[in-house]
Amino acid sequence: RLALQVRGGPDAGEAGLRGWHLPRPPGERFLLRHVDGRYEVLVDGDPVGEARPGPTPDGPGRLLLRGSSSVRSLRCRTASGDEREVGGATPGGFAARGPWAGLVGFLGTLVLVAWARTRGSAGEAGGAGRVEPVAWTLAGAVVLLLGVGLVVTLQRNNLERLTQVPPDLASGPHVEAGPVEVVPGRPLDLGPRRDADYRLSAQLTLDPESALDVLLRGDPPSRDRGLVLGLSTDPVLPGGLARNLGTAWHETPAAEGVAPAPGRAVRLDVECRGAVTRVRLDGRPYAETEDLDLRAGRTAFLALSGRAVVTDLRVEPLLLEPLVGTLQTWSASVAGLVLLGAFLVVLLCGGSPAGVLWMAPLAAATAPGAPDAALAPALALSGLMLLATPPPGRRLLAVVAGVLPLAVTTWAADERPAELTPARLNDMVTADVWGPPVPRAYAWARHPLVRRFNPYVRSQRFRERPAELERPPGTKRVVCLGSSSTFGYGVQADEAFPALLERRLQALGHDVQVLNAGVPGSLAARLALTYEGLLARWEPDVLVVDLGFNDHNRGSVHDEPAHFDAMTTTGIGWWQHQRDRWDASRAVASWLDYFQDVQEGRVDQDDREHHTLGPARRYGESLAGMARAAAAAGVEVVFVLEPCNPDRATGLLPVFHDAMREAAEAEGARWVDPAPLLAGPPDSLFLDAVHLTPEGHRRVAGLLARTLHEEGLLD
Repeated sequence: RLALQVRGGPDAGEAGLRGWHLPRPPGERFLLRHVDGRYEVLVDGDPVGEARPGPTPDGPGRLLLRGSSSVRSLRCRTASGDEREVGGATPGGFAARGPWAGLVGFLGTLVLVAWARTRGSAGEAGGAGRVEPVAWTLAGAVVLLLGVGLVVTLQRNNLERLTQVPPDLASGPHVEAGPVEVVPGRPLDLGPRRDADYRLSAQLTLDPESALDVLLRGDPPSRDRGLVLGLSTDPVLPGGLARNLGTAWHETPAAEGVAPAPGRAVRLDVECRGAVTRVRLDGRPYAETEDLDLRAGRTAFLALSGRAVVTDLRVEPLLLEPLVGTLQTWSASVAGLVLLGAFLVVLLCGGSPAGVLWMAPLAAATAPGAPDAALAPALALSGLMLLATPPPGRRLLAVVAGVLPLAVTTWAADERPAELTPARLNDMVTADVWGPPVPRAYAWARHPLVRRFNPYVRSQRFRERPAELERPPGTKRVVCLGSSSTFGYGVQADEAFPALLERRLQALGHDVQVLNAGVPGSLAARLALTYEGLLARWEPDVLVVDLGFNDHNRGSVHDEPAHFDAMTTTGIGWWQHQRDRWDASRAVASWLDYFQDVQEGRVDQDDREHHTLGPARRYGESLAGMARAAAAAGVEVVFVLEPCNPDRATGLLPVFHDAMREAAEAEGARWVDPAPLLAGPPDSLFLDAVHLTPEGHRRVAGLLARTLHEEGLLD
């Protein structure tokens, strides 16, 4: 089974073409090509499916293979004639997972034989029974194979990348004499950095009420994960060293009494060696944390507020041997824990090797690289054997000790680089985010739920475009705030309506700058915080807000206003996090049932209140609060009723459109409805249920340009 995917640029998410799952017999030749603005697929020269419209691909392409499929050769050719060919690729997942699959089957067979013989001996003797030599032999083989397999897996996944000095580090340290001013919108990015121990030193001066983030590790750069060093002279934002994992903010507070003083130069020294990162200010310990994530990353200085001056910056790679030594320690620990667990199980089972034998299928099936399909039968086999293994009084202790190999294999698998895909990130819900309280003024940057999809917090760019906080004299500024429809999911940055709006307004004679502040996946409550904490600093003349679809689709599943209130006051503790996850899973199931009832014309009034009317009120309150904050600063607000593909409308979105109109009228804001302009053939205007094609974006941009120009909002 083969899936083809083309992305529209390094920062465009999954824009472009995706999908095209093609089950076909082996040995055939696939061709994916982009001609005259359309994608088409040919198999052995014959077209497959209908051609699809899409932007010219200027980002990476991927082949996603399932099962034991492989690619014999791969050739890529650009419109300019550049060509690259890759041949002789090894099979995809089977080569790595085949040995484990074989181990599971082999062990399962032998374990059944040995266990049956042990049980038979016990029945004949009427007691604990005689342990057959073959059972002891097989138990030892199980432990040996499992321990060796785990060690080999760890070594294979990590050793090569920890022993090769990357080219960008081989040339020596990175030095910036400075001084370099770091302000919002003007980051200091030192570029990519490969795996290595390193030392960073710099002289820093922070203005009063300033906050500076130093990204120490953050790979992949398109997602905000890694170590974040926070230095702050703003009293509402404490400093420290945090592991930002995308769903939780694990922060180590700065040492008491150690903090940068406003206007005074301070010496920053950071050393990442092995699994420990230590930070010192003026030679005094500031913060320390463990970080077992040894992926590649980048080093960057981002100002969240205020201003910082960096001088004498030096990033120096250290020798890689300590990391290799750490890897050897991990491997030895894995082997030792497996042996210890096996010994404990044998001891607790009264000397019978059956304790080792019953956990062998489960441990082998959960080892790194084992096929997912092997886990269920291995679990069932192990459970049945455990239930029938004497003595009953020690069975519980055997279970506790038997979990050890399972935990070790899970931990070993986690040492590999985590797979971060848009599908995985989109599956995360509000309840996935937890941690200590976050200052409301910095929730747009500190809250992992906000960081997850916000391009600004990883590169301080609006879509693919940097913007200075201070604008040229006489230039008007429009900020377009919304979710993926504003961001331009599926189209290039210059095809999204914010970029088109800027060009239309300039053609009408306006000296204007339009910022695309779209944040894919967002709801109104999340973007209200982004406006209050971030976008208001850009002092826009006009705020365009295009929202609705996400709130109508997920507003009942995630009560974001309540979540943010808790997160910015008391924080979200572990127990509340677990309870919220359970509630969220039930809410998703309830929403699906409600959606099905709506499609069939059966709607319970209580369900309608819970899933539509209540979320619409919360949505309207967030919009009204945003409009009040903008109006207080003298900013004109234009709400856009987010359009939806009429062929895929649910009938629930109009309630949210009504809530937006009511918020606009109550706060004296304007609203526009682009739906009448999008009444053409849906396939030419919508990529899916809500995301617009380039033509759709052009029509929305034209409507907004006429509104802003004719009503004098930029005069």
